[in-house]
Amino acid sequence: MKNKIQAMLQEGMVHFQAGQLQKSEAVFQGILKIDPRNINALQLLGVIYSRVGRFLEGERMFRKAIKNNDRIPQLYYNLGNNLDAQGKLAEAIEIFRSAVKLEPGNEWHHSGLGLAYLKLNRVNEALATLRRALEINQNNPTVLSNLANALWRDGKENEAAAMAERALSINPRSVDALALLGGFNLFKGEAAKAEEQLRFALTLDPNHFESLNNLAVFLLSRAVPDDSKEALTICGRLVKQSPKSPDAHFNLGRALQETDNDIEAISAFRRVVQLHPTHVEALAGLANSLIFLGQFDEAHSLLQQAKIIDPSLPDIYTGLLQTSKSDLPETDIRMIEQLLDLSGSKSLQIKSLPFEYAKYLERRGEYVKGFRYLAMGNGLKRRSYEYSLEEDRVLFDRIKSVFNHEYFEQRKGTGIQDEAPIFIIGMPRSGTTLIEQIISSHSQVYGAGELPDLSLLITSKCKSELGHKYPDPVTQFTNSDFSELSNQYLCALREKSADSKYITDKMPHNFLYLGMIWLMLPRAKVIHCRRNSIDTCLSIFKQDFRSLHKYAYDLEELGEYYLLYRDLLEHWRQVLPESFVHEVNYEDIIADQEGISRRLVQFCELPWEEGCLQFHTSARTVKTASVTQVRKKIYGDSVDLWQRYGIQLDPLIRILGKMDQSTCTI
Repeated sequence: MKNKIQAMLQEGMVHFQAGQLQKSEAVFQGILKIDPRNINALQLLGVIYSRVGRFLEGERMFRKAIKNNDRIPQLYYNLGNNLDAQGKLAEAIEIFRSAVKLEPGNEWHHSGLGLAYLKLNRVNEALATLRRALEINQNNPTVLSNLANALWRDGKENEAAAMAERALSINPRSVDALALLGGFNLFKGEAAKAEEQLRFALTLDPNHFESLNNLAVFLLSRAVPDDSKEALTICGRLVKQSPKSPDAHFNLGRALQETDNDIEAISAFRRVVQLHPTHVEALAGLANSLIFLGQFDEAHSLLQQAKIIDPSLPDIYTGLLQTSKSDLPETDIRMIEQLLDLSGSKSLQIKSLPFEYAKYLERRGEYVKGFRYLAMGNGLKRRSYEYSLEEDRVLFDRIKSVFNHEYFEQRKGTGIQDEAPIFIIGMPRSGTTLIEQIISSHSQVYGAGELPDLSLLITSKCKSELGHKYPDPVTQFTNSDFSELSNQYLCALREKSADSKYITDKMPHNFLYLGMIWLMLPRAKVIHCRRNSIDTCLSIFKQDFRSLHKYAYDLEELGEYYLLYRDLLEHWRQVLPESFVHEVNYEDIIADQEGISRRLVQFCELPWEEGCLQFHTSARTVKTASVTQVRKKIYGDSVDLWQRYGIQLDPLIRILGKMDQSTCTI
């Protein structure tokens, strides 16, 4: 019988090593029918069940084995890993301690214990335990990687990176080390290097949690719609893989925010807080989504709670600056300025804080000081990416060249006669959100916000079918091409609201596609928002946009881009029917809200409703920089605001001075 069991163990191990886990499971279960107390079979079944995610069955196998023999340290180590994977960290720590007690010279037992400490945020105990593991074996890449993670959590980023590099020098395929270095390079702003390391790690282990998690963080940092969707998919996998992981639910919440699902994001962040009540980033993220839904009081309360836990998190003060109804206390101001003074090494962490603090100082009349922080925030953002204004200049020139009078004369009668879309275009910060809020307060209108669908459909068709960038391929488009694009766009639009008569799309930069809108949807309504050019550009310069407007973070580039926009809109006026676009001046709305609102509603061929004057009470989500303004009644404080900044805006004013004021209507 003993020989038969030994032969079966060998057979099971062959299947196990070949990755044939079902076959090996069947063999080991067969052994238990012969010898229910067989330690090897129990242990190997525990390993198999843990590997395929059947953790409770694995735990039961390990505990049975320990009951039969409580002097084998490997059993405790494997059970500790199983409990760790289940999120039973307190139990895991006790089990790992038993393994260490039985075999104090084994670095793996110390490493498992240290990692469990780290997951409970007991960083000092984790560091001590992992350093002990390293003393036992200085060349174990897993120990080095775990210690690197602990050092990272302790704020020793450079030491952590050095430790991970050391792990990679021993094992270039160490997934743990690659994941950490990817996170470190993301932290430093070296995005391309970070992505390369993380994607390589995932070729080695497609389900590696930290690699997936860090890749999701990387994708979310880029604020690109397709990247945000990929991040959402990854985070969904992480939550299924580790349903009790606060990090998985937290990044799911962030991904939901970036894909305009704030209600679902709130649920994700609340789940994080259930799992980890002091997760300060989740509290701040939850507050952020509540702000976008206009629930400022609850958001403010959560931010105050988060500040007690960790008064050094920049996102807390960004939110407080948005939700506070009065001046912040001096302690908060000192912390904000301290965080901003440290921004040279923490630029990724401060995010929107310098922008919000500059606006706070503006409200207090401290324009010079406020502009200093604006310059800081914009400078940090501008240095994080590459941009060529000349490429935009070529694009705008090509659009004007392609969409000429002759082009439209040759293409009469294209598209689909559907009147559902209401496009709201213009430069960002020109009043587009305000206009949408007014119109979408009507019972027959659904406000869909800034939709990327039009530009994605047009640019994708240009590239996929003709291999060139917009606009040149549209010269080859047929009537059926325009109808196909129209149907695809309308399908995407109807996913937002199947029943509303009209649906708004307020992606400001759809002004690039105004000729395509006319050819695809000639019965659509288009509203163009205009505002004083300097006020518009100043307001853009004051924003840390969620989506990346590359021209926005340098005053001279911003001014030059504005000239390109102004020139293109003048071109559209010359080649498109005058009645197609309804022009609205922001300053006119401020001076005559009801009169302008009535004209807007009339242009949209809707009956007047008094609710259009109460837009600030709407509960709809606002995902733009105007989130706080549209929750208030109309006010005129921002009209001619640029004059208060004086010489600070000279580089912008010199550029805008190139406009021909005799013909400029923008």
